[in-house]
Amino acid sequence: MKESIKLLGSDFVFNIESMARFIQEQSNDFLVVAFVGPQNSGKSTLANLLLNADPEVNEKIFKTRSRQCLTHIGPITKGIDIYISKERVIVLDCAPILSNISYKDFISSELDDLKTLSFLLTVCNIIVIVQEKYVNSSIARIILAAEMMRTRNPLNGTDEENLAQIMLVENKAQNERLAAKHMRDMKSMYKTIFQCSKINYFLMDSSKPDEKNTTENVNFFVFPDLKHTNQSTVKNSINNFRTRILMNKRYTTKYHQGTQFNEKMWLQSLIKTWESQCNNYFFKKYGNLKEKFNLLNHVSINDGLKYDKHVYYPDD
Repeated sequence: MKESIKLLGSDFVFNIESMARFIQEQSNDFLVVAFVGPQNSGKSTLANLLLNADPEVNEKIFKTRSRQCLTHIGPITKGIDIYISKERVIVLDCAPILSNISYKDFISSELDDLKTLSFLLTVCNIIVIVQEKYVNSSIARIILAAEMMRTRNPLNGTDEENLAQIMLVENKAQNERLAAKHMRDMKSMYKTIFQCSKINYFLMDSSKPDEKNTTENVNFFVFPDLKHTNQSTVKNSINNFRTRILMNKRYTTKYHQGTQFNEKMWLQSLIKTWESQCNNYFFKKYGNLKEKFNLLNHVSINDGLKYDKHVYYPDD
């Protein structure tokens, strides 16, 4: 692939025909990485940095907010964009969560975020959760809610082993936030937040299995501000960031009815997983709540966008 293409449009329709020609049916050793986060958190930039080792890529694979589009209101990425590297690393760059200002109300926006995160938890190896500078507690809340609501992968078993790992990234950090104490404090906080979750938020390469689930092994990463950090620190951070992700377990160890799980089966599972969410009990209940909320607050629709004084809209 020379550039990313649209996998899932903003209308939640899959672009399977364009994707099929890049899928290798015989390939069963691949890694699926998704990048999610609020608007302007830098997730698309980090997705590009993960893939920057490819010599054939001369331009940015995923679109980012450049100087030319600083006045653009709303997300640059809409739906889910996909890129597959020669090393069979499948990268998904997702629309911003908790910041979809193009929707008519907060409930509709959050429901779409929940569906997307639930979907990613089922079909990915690792999800990179990107936040800028400070912790947004709403992100942790929505991840835990998506875990509860998620639909099992219909083609790849039903055990908890198929639940994606998450990597928590603090992006655009100043030098003082690269200190060891800050790292320990943040890891301790995340361990408390996710202690009752079945999501794997620990590092995969622990040499001591008994110490795998310790605070020290929480998969938290601080990425420095690219504009205000010396180049040696930035280069070292990029290398560590790429290594942290690429060392994760690939789909080669997962099986379906005695057959290795390959890329074609993964593509099929995308459709079936998303379709199964249409009958998901929790999403239906959430949809009913949305309708009651809109009725109670007199929310009307005008070309897909109508602000109401009773509805909370997240900042960009």
